[in-house]
Order: sequence, then structure tokens, then C-alpha cells
Amino acid sequence: MINLIPPTAQKQVKKEYWLRVTSVWMMLIASAFLIVAVLNVPLYVLVRSQLDVFLTQYAQANNESESYKDAEQAVVTANEIANLLSKGGKDVLFSSIIEELESIGGQNVIITDISLSRTAEGIAPIAITGTAATRLALTTFQNDLESHERYTNVVLPLSSLARDRDIDFSITVTLSEQ
Repeated sequence: MINLIPPTAQKQVKKEYWLRVTSVWMMLIASAFLIVAVLNVPLYVLVRSQLDVFLTQYAQANNESESYKDAEQAVVTANEIANLLSKGGKDVLFSSIIEELESIGGQNVIITDISLSRTAEGIAPIAITGTAATRLALTTFQNDLESHERYTNVVLPLSSLARDRDIDFSITVTLSEQ
């Protein structure tokens, strides 16, 4: 039937035909997109409401977590205070240690320096320096310290025993836990 139309009009008819076909297809595609968009609105509302609920629950959980951290810190502080109070009766006075060391040394051992310090665990190892009249007095002092119940791990360097008289020494002693 298109053959009955003149060739210039044929071009015009084909042009209009393809324009109409394209516009119909575009309308169908646009209608499909509109239908999909309308059908996705309830899904968007559902997802958005669930997201709001989850954000609220997250904020509540975060607040509870912070309160748990505060409570944990309070418990740690209370434990530290309790440990300090429980160790309070066991504290040893430095003056009693110094007097005891001087009495163990006796007349033949002159203690010139005693280094005492406290740490978190208790009293750090004690460094004792001094002069002993004889090698026998120094070894007796070492043996007396080792046999005493308060002191453990008595370390006397062998270099301190090299001389026979007027011996300068340095002993390290650890306090036993009582």
C-alpha cells in the first residue's frame, strides 16, 4: 500500500511511522518506570522506618556501653583501693629495716649506705654498701642475712671477698613476702 504513495511522501510517512513507534515505546518504558517507582515507595518507607529503629537501638546500646565502661572503671578503682587497704597492715617501715640490718651487721661491719624504695609490688631489692673489718665478718654478715626469715636472695659479689681486711662491699638483699 505504501507503493501507491509518491516517493517524497513515502519518506514523510516512514519518518512519521518511526516517530510514532519510538514515541509509543518511550511512553511504554516511561510507564514501566513509573509503575516500578510507585511499587518501590512502600519498600522505601519500610526500609527507612527499619533504619530509624536500628539507629535508635544503636544509640541506646552505645549509651549502655558507656555506662558499663564507667561502671567497669569504678570497679577497677574500688579494687585498687581495696588492695591498698588490705596491704595497709602489712607495710614495713624503712626505719625498722635499717635498724635490723645494722643490728645484724654488728661491730665488725659498718654500713655506710642502704638503698630502699617501694614499688607497686612491694619493696624493691635492698642495696647495702659498707665496710667490713675482715673477710670473716663479711661472710658472717652474709650468712646472718641468709638465715634471717625476713631476707631472701642475698647476693654478695665474689670481688668483695678479694681483700682480707677493710673490705668495701655491696650486697643486694630481697625482702621476703610475709
